[in-house]
Amino acid sequence: MQYISPFHFLELSATDQIDKKDILLARKKMLAELELNDGNSILVNGKEVSKNDIIRFFDDLQQSTDLSYHVAVYRDKVLLKFLEYSIIENKDRFAANPLYTDAAFIDWVTPFYAASFAPFMTTRYQEINEAEWTTLIGDNPVLMSGYQAEIACRSLEKIIRLDIDRVDFLESKPVWEFTKEEVKDVCDPKRAAMLELLPEDRFGQVRDELAFNIMKLSIKMFNGVDRKWGVKQVKQARGIAASDRMKEILHDKQLEMESISSRARRSGWKFNFGNPRLIFILLFVVIKAATCNMGRSSSNNYDYNNYTPKVVLSDSAARRLLDSLSSKPALPAPLSDTAAKQSIQNLLHKGH
Repeated sequence: MQYISPFHFLELSATDQIDKKDILLARKKMLAELELNDGNSILVNGKEVSKNDIIRFFDDLQQSTDLSYHVAVYRDKVLLKFLEYSIIENKDRFAANPLYTDAAFIDWVTPFYAASFAPFMTTRYQEINEAEWTTLIGDNPVLMSGYQAEIACRSLEKIIRLDIDRVDFLESKPVWEFTKEEVKDVCDPKRAAMLELLPEDRFGQVRDELAFNIMKLSIKMFNGVDRKWGVKQVKQARGIAASDRMKEILHDKQLEMESISSRARRSGWKFNFGNPRLIFILLFVVIKAATCNMGRSSSNNYDYNNYTPKVVLSDSAARRLLDSLSSKPALPAPLSDTAAKQSIQNLLHKGH
């Protein structure tokens, strides 16, 4: 419910004495103005107000406690502007009123405060407006409680979870398919500072989840695109994290990445694995070298002088070979030396 100060109806200042007669007169005047229009609603302070809203508003206003609360809000111009328009500017401060710590007052103002809190916080988060975000929840008391406060917080949590899903999606992609520009708003240092202000008891889990996903993405960027950027994001994620355990995990990961970077600088080795052209060239060289070595591999693996090829026959081929050998006539016995000489002389004689 958006807040509307009764002083827009009563046409009185907050310093004037207000009694039930003034309230009843203002109620009668507003209902008469309503009838002059379409009978359903009128514009008050730029907002549409229905007949039922007017009747309920004036009925509540006749309670003396409510009236004193309205007077307190009207005198606090910063709080009044926030409740009516969801606007608070950098360095604005609510009045130092002890009423703002009173449980009864907070219960009363909660529906009005929550109605302004939800759109203000989600818009400033999307805009990364750190100054106004910090002004509202860092410099001023949060004036809401109970179920309506939880509803307002859920609307903000929903926006943060969209960032968790986006970081998770980017982390699942090949490293060469996205750039730092795509994730710079999620990993913006101002946004990290904004999230750090959210109370741990309500936003601790969602803060830890976002910090963990940013760490995974940073590791991927560290390995494939930009080591310095990866270390920086892990360090910022520590500010987002709420639990001591998650902060410890991020701290250990930061030290590990810094150690790897230090060793790489000392060795002088630097290669950007996120550049697809360089990856292609590297793969081409490796494949080419492997192909060339295939033609020379036998000289390294075999001794040609002592190499005896092995021939393996199938059962049927072996059987046919044995059969053919057994069917051939036996070879003649070897000749003696005397017989061999005589045979050669006979051949020479026949040639003449």
